[in-house]
Amino acid sequence: MITKNYLIFGGTSGIGLFLVKELLKSKNNLTLVVRNIDKAKLLFNDEVKLIEVDLENSSILLETLNKININSKFDGLIYTAGIEGTFPLKSASHEKLIKYYNINTISFHLALSFFSKKKISNDSSSIVVISSIMSTIGASGKSVYSASKSSINGLVRSAALELSSRKIRVNAISPGLTLTEMGNALLDRMSNNDQDKLLKEYPLGFGKSEYVSDLILFLLSEKSIWITGQNLIIDGGYTIK
Repeated sequence: MITKNYLIFGGTSGIGLFLVKELLKSKNNLTLVVRNIDKAKLLFNDEVKLIEVDLENSSILLETLNKININSKFDGLIYTAGIEGTFPLKSASHEKLIKYYNINTISFHLALSFFSKKKISNDSSSIVVISSIMSTIGASGKSVYSASKSSINGLVRSAALELSSRKIRVNAISPGLTLTEMGNALLDRMSNNDQDKLLKEYPLGFGKSEYVSDLILFLLSEKSIWITGQNLIIDGGYTIK
């Protein structure tokens, strides 16, 4: 079995945590960029290499990444970090905009910049970022979240073209409501009646972390060798109605 080296943003909760556990089963070498290094140590012991960065402060990200002692080039970049929220346009303050864009968009852009260097990544690598169905359909109260995720999709298309000369694939995944900590927090803010109404809009029900993780694993594998620049929607049929 060939082990690979992956750089992962997030990985201590939700989809990212499930993915890390799956990659560790195959003895892959993982470097995780996390906000809470103590939590990560409890989860993984010495199984992964940890880098502590609060992505809300994106200005220090590249400086921190450039200090990584790289023994072997990376074969993949997976960006699962993100922040979700619902609030009206009148509450979209400058502070909130900076926070959401720093975490959802700017930090991923900087991660791409770092990973794109030949001394950092191998040719034929794969890059996967978690976007959202809100990046394409929008919803009331989701202006900041939707906009920060929409910009990811444009970035993916341009990066895919730029990195194609090295056969590096770049793709986004847009999940529907997934029963992670983030997804459950969203449901908790809703009444039981509203939860039931939302569930009926998902023909195949709400998602689970493993559904999205399996798609990420596919995109990391050579089976996806001809897929790049795409935003793959995985939402149990929510957006086809």
